[in-house]
Amino acid sequence: MRFFQICFVLSKNLIFYRLTSQKNKNFGERLRISCELLGITFIKMGQGLSMRYDLFSDSVCEELQKLLDKANVIPYEVIRNILEKEYKGPHTRIFKEFSREPLGSASVSQVHKAVLHDGRVVAVKIKRPFVDKYLESDIAILKRMTLLGMIFSKTLRDFRAYEVIKYFDKWIQQDTDFLLEAKNIVAIRKQEASSSAKESEKIVCMDVISEFSNKTIIVMDFIDGIPMNRRKELADNKEYDMEKSIRSYVNGAIKNWFRDDLSEFYFQADPHLSNTLALPGGRAANIDCGLVCHLSKKDSNTFKKMIVGIYLKDTKAIVKVAANWGDFDVDDLHKRMEKDLKKYFEKTDEEGLGFWFFELTKIFIKYKIRYPSYLITLGRANTILDGLITTNIPDYSLIEVLGEELKKQTVIRMQKEMNSPNLLRISNVFLEKIKGDFEDSDSILRAISDVSKALSGKFDR
Repeated sequence: MRFFQICFVLSKNLIFYRLTSQKNKNFGERLRISCELLGITFIKMGQGLSMRYDLFSDSVCEELQKLLDKANVIPYEVIRNILEKEYKGPHTRIFKEFSREPLGSASVSQVHKAVLHDGRVVAVKIKRPFVDKYLESDIAILKRMTLLGMIFSKTLRDFRAYEVIKYFDKWIQQDTDFLLEAKNIVAIRKQEASSSAKESEKIVCMDVISEFSNKTIIVMDFIDGIPMNRRKELADNKEYDMEKSIRSYVNGAIKNWFRDDLSEFYFQADPHLSNTLALPGGRAANIDCGLVCHLSKKDSNTFKKMIVGIYLKDTKAIVKVAANWGDFDVDDLHKRMEKDLKKYFEKTDEEGLGFWFFELTKIFIKYKIRYPSYLITLGRANTILDGLITTNIPDYSLIEVLGEELKKQTVIRMQKEMNSPNLLRISNVFLEKIKGDFEDSDSILRAISDVSKALSGKFDR
């Protein structure tokens, strides 16, 4: 029955819409309505697509972003029953005060403000009833539909559609695993605490109250701020500066990419506006760690090599990374991929980071390179950040934020390749990229000094 419901709604709103009451609605509206009608699984998918500016127009993305706050409020009586079941008794034993009105209601959970008996103010995140069951059932149907579609569609086969659904399945399971989210919160807090004092002051991280948290409830620090999707409220409050908060949040995320002191690198995979708080003084906080990806030291180093390779338009560097993911001869693979990579590099200076990742994965697909799933996660996260910046700070870009770190990484690489014939080409590309930074002769001398220190192993990291 559910299978036919999904087919009916999608066909009515997206294929045969001209014959229905939806005929005067644009694609974005029809897609949003379809997600709303089909419930939680499709709302989550719509939310995931809402920042895919690389796939959809701005108007479609803006329409899908309405799904970020599209969730029916769970009545207080239901919330109270969940709390009493999980805590095996009245929730007043745990909470001195508990707000009946939610702070927010999302597709997977609802959050309430409360006060513990020791006076700590907390946010209580409660999973919706039966959410796991609904998601499991819908994803099983989507898998069957995708397998059927792949029989008749070469495009679906080429894009490994079934693996995409499996990836979404894994993604959604992570988003509903509250025990995992609690661990993610602890890990990210630890990662941020070890960053430089200057950066850590701008990013506020919540902490978990583990003794009151379980697979259905997360109790965490309450952070007093305004979600970044409430633009008017932020504009009307003089204590807040949304532009500064966005810069703080994005800079904090980018700085962690290149840290050498981390044995594992954690990053927020779903940094949309509803999950991000602006705080007074231009600070920022992330309040949802349901979707977090982490890389091992090895994967983190591979990722850095790839990013620097894209920045320097170094086809050989990208091919070496790709060859390590399969049984490929580097020279043969380079010969086959070089033309496509050069075409890709022609656009990377003008496009956002989402493009960097997603267009590169298309090339990997073409040459049957089985790239790791974290590239898709990074691509999605950076597309969201691209959209966040484009929408709110149009004269600013994620590439600019990344630029300073990439320059440092390039100089470090030049140091390592002192005796390599590749050094001259890297140096020329690097000088071309940084020539616009020089305002006068003093700035040129400072840059030469920095490069000299780096090449002598004295660059300050």
